[in-house]
Amino acid sequence: MNKKISVIAMLIFLLLTTSVNAATQQSWDKLNELADETLDLAQQEKYDEARDLMKQFSHEVSSVNIHDLDLSTKEYQVLVVTAQNVERALEDENSDPVNTALQFRLLVDALSSEYQPLWTEMEKEVITTFQDMKMSISKGEDGQYQEELQSLLQAYELISPSVQVDVDDKDIERVEQHIEDLKQDDAMVMSSQELVAAEEDFQSLFEHLKEDKVDPSLIWVMITTGSIIVFTLSYVGFRKYRAERVRKAEPERND
Repeated sequence: MNKKISVIAMLIFLLLTTSVNAATQQSWDKLNELADETLDLAQQEKYDEARDLMKQFSHEVSSVNIHDLDLSTKEYQVLVVTAQNVERALEDENSDPVNTALQFRLLVDALSSEYQPLWTEMEKEVITTFQDMKMSISKGEDGQYQEELQSLLQAYELISPSVQVDVDDKDIERVEQHIEDLKQDDAMVMSSQELVAAEEDFQSLFEHLKEDKVDPSLIWVMITTGSIIVFTLSYVGFRKYRAERVRKAEPERND
């Protein structure tokens, strides 16, 4: 009887946990949809409608506990601040609401998916920019170098909130120190070694997420499904074993 109760309790626990994960995913699906629609409206310059969606987004986020979204305090703060930036950009004629909405869209995706988030698609652009910067230095083209540096800074600004929630703080600190150095140093006195070091640390931001070869959600499904199967088979085996013992004991009692 105790084994039966334990098996049933474990099955209930696994099913409830799966249900919680499904509810969390459903919440993120809704938030991803709102962020996607906000970006689409910003690109169409329909700022009033985009503002309405951001209000809806804020309501959705405030109506659930951060633990229900599986967020740390830091992640929640980054989400709130980035959402506020979008709202301000939609109000300010001198701002860039499209880039701010895209930044926000990438962040929501990063928070809801640890496996190959959208912001990692920026890797090729970042590394190509570094190659162009090194080429400009070798040719002594300061003006071209400055243009490419601005492209690099804009790319990092775009993915910065996503990086904050996906990458270790020490890796971010190294990259941001490189950014400060690149802003201050004259291209004509900068060594190629400095750029190579900066490029390597930038690339580590992306490589950090490539270490996981399997989608974590698939691992969870495999573990959950496997556990349910194991416990179910154990219970069935136990019942079969008990029935067999009862069957063998009956002739002995008849004798």
